[in-house]
Amino acid sequence: MRAIPEDRPILRILTAAEAYRRASLERPNRFGLVALLLASPRMMVPDPQRARPLVEQMMVALGPLLGAFTRAEAMGRLSRGSATDRAVMTFASIQGLLTLRKQAAHAPDLIDTERLLLV
Repeated sequence: MRAIPEDRPILRILTAAEAYRRASLERPNRFGLVALLLASPRMMVPDPQRARPLVEQMMVALGPLLGAFTRAEAMGRLSRGSATDRAVMTFASIQGLLTLRKQAAHAPDLIDTERLLLV
């Protein structure tokens, strides 16, 4: 995959979304595990001290999105806002859409995950 220039932050965000979509197809077991862990209401690591490294790694994983949102705002391509909120919402939206694939098989006219990911 070719590198996306820093001066194209929106393209970087879309490319990250596409990469995650591809990864979900290429590694369905890993994607399924992530989806299961995120969807479970059970607190997997209840101790805040033990959970801290997991949260830090989550923020590292969101780093490219954070950077792209920060850059897009600095360039005037987005209104002012929280890059962290935008990165979390983007990830949650993509994750949520990708988990709807099973339902999409039964309602393709209603849920077109491929189209919705490109909106």
